[in-house]
Amino acid sequence: MPASRLAPRVAAHVAALGALALAAAFTGADAANLTPPNLGAAASLADPDLFLVWPNASGGPLESIRWSVLRAQIAAGLGSTWLLPANNLSELTNVAAARSNLGLGTAATANTGNSGATVPLLSAANTWSGLQLVSTIAAGAIAESAIIQNGAADAAGDEAGLDLQPSPTGCRAFVSGYRDGSAVNTGIHLWSCSSNSRNVAVQVNGAGQTSFNQRASFLSALNIGPRQSVTIVSNNIAATAPFIALAPNSGNTDSLKTIAAGQDGDVIVLTAQSGNSVTIDNALSTTGGNIYIGVGGANLLLNSSGDTMMLMAWNGIWIMLSYENNS
Repeated sequence: MPASRLAPRVAAHVAALGALALAAAFTGADAANLTPPNLGAAASLADPDLFLVWPNASGGPLESIRWSVLRAQIAAGLGSTWLLPANNLSELTNVAAARSNLGLGTAATANTGNSGATVPLLSAANTWSGLQLVSTIAAGAIAESAIIQNGAADAAGDEAGLDLQPSPTGCRAFVSGYRDGSAVNTGIHLWSCSSNSRNVAVQVNGAGQTSFNQRASFLSALNIGPRQSVTIVSNNIAATAPFIALAPNSGNTDSLKTIAAGQDGDVIVLTAQSGNSVTIDNALSTTGGNIYIGVGGANLLLNSSGDTMMLMAWNGIWIMLSYENNS
């Protein structure tokens, strides 16, 4: 038991016996002399040293007791086993039970490390040999499973993501989130890797627009989605979908002169809703239009669900790529 705990026990034991703590130490030759030569504080204790005690139950007289005897009585009162600082808890006979009593789990006996059956260090790079499952944490209206964050201050161009390396020595691909032009919008980069050189293959900007930086091959049919009905208003529509079924503003006939909301390279396919007839005005022959059917071309008619026209946006106008009349 530590000395800091033993001293209070000694004091309590002596007090229980009605001891008078005079803190005097003197040799066996002075034992017969009931008047100690000095009452100074003892710096240390030896087995022959004496304590003076007052037997309270018998009412005296003053008696002496050796430190060795008093120590044995204290040990008997405390039990056969106590902890000594020098033994560093080696007196414990059931270490597992002691850990349990302290509320310690299996981590108390596990080593820290960067791989294997160890407790990982968050301040170091760790190697995980098993599948890691990250539970979903609700964050507002979006369920987020994990966040990989760049430690730098928010700025345009910052990226943070996940390296993908199929083999230990192979080239690494990369999936990242990036700051799209400001510290507010966040887009996605999909990096490919060839000959240890990484390049952005696919980019999704903060507005959700996707760009392919290389040739794209589709292993199945390219589907531009179902037809979306768009009503003509004052001879104008917005290119809100890639496949558009034109609906007259009233009745079952109308004409289309302008198409808004186009960016260079946008491609759309136009049809007319079944039972309706829509005239596509050629801008070369119609004032105020932006649909170019071709030099000398006349207006074209979409008057059945089988008639189609494909257009591409370029420099503020829409240029016809193909036209199919199945009437």
